[in-house]
Parts: sequence; structure tokens; C-alpha cells
Amino acid sequence: MKTLTGILCGRGGQGIVTLNHLLGNLAARLGHRVISAETHGMAMRGGSVATFLKIGPFESPSIALGSADFVLSTDAGEALRNGSFLAPGGLCLVDDAEPVALPPQYASRSIDAASLAAERFGNPVLAGQILLGRLFAAFPVLFPPEQLLPLLSGDRKINADAIRVGLEMKD
Repeated sequence: MKTLTGILCGRGGQGIVTLNHLLGNLAARLGHRVISAETHGMAMRGGSVATFLKIGPFESPSIALGSADFVLSTDAGEALRNGSFLAPGGLCLVDDAEPVALPPQYASRSIDAASLAAERFGNPVLAGQILLGRLFAAFPVLFPPEQLLPLLSGDRKINADAIRVGLEMKD
């Protein structure tokens, strides 16, 4: 059974709950079992927002420290705050122009997704979907492009072009 555990995090208003919904929905449409939970802080005031998401035969959405396969963050500070959830070798994707200083046992990728989204689409809000595309590229066994790409059309919350930008990114 293919499994994946991860945390999506950022600040209130950056679309973390929407990204969690998109990721979970696309995974379910690919035939995966999905369970997730949301943690809201002072989200309306720009506070911390984190969601836990698991794909596979899990019974609880809780993720223990040191066990997540990925952290996807729209904020460098939130990436650092949630980095302790990563398992050794776990992937941290961050919307930031500068590398995030995580310990070397993690694979950290900083992408200036907000600037890229503003430049390519005139809308920095699509940064999260670029990160989501990059996440899909990192886990092609669970998200095979030939099955994923046809699912991207027809959902008004999905910008297929933004996800494709992330899918086509190289390390």
C-alpha cells in the first residue's frame, strides 16, 4: 500500500485549508484513501494554520513528531515551526526566495512561488498551487502525471496551469 503523511502550513489567509482540500480531493479521485485534520490558530489575524493529511490505510489524522513525509509551507517561519514533524529524509517545500535553515537530514526546497505566480499568472495567490504541483512531482508513484493531469480540469478551485508549473520544476 502506498502511503504519504504530511503537513500543510502557513499563515491565516494564505489558502492552507483550501490546499489541504485540493490535495485530499485529488488523492481521493486517484483512488487513495485520505484522512485529514485542520488546526486553526488566529487565522483571521495572520496566525498559524496547519493541516495534517495522510494518504493510505490510516485511522487517525494525527502525525507524530519525526514521522511526516513532507511539510508544504507558504511561510518560512511556519516551515521552521513544523519542521520537527518531518521524518529523516522528509521533504520541506517552502514558498520563499531564500533557503530555509532546516537540519541537513531533511530535503528542503525553497521556491519563490508567490513571485512566480505573480509573474506568470498575475496572481500571487496561486503560489500554493505551484507548491502543490511540486509536491506531486516529488511523489509520482502516488500522483502519476498521466492520471493526475486529466483530473485538474473542471474544478473551478484548481488552476491547472499553476499546478503544471510546479510539476515541471526540477531540483
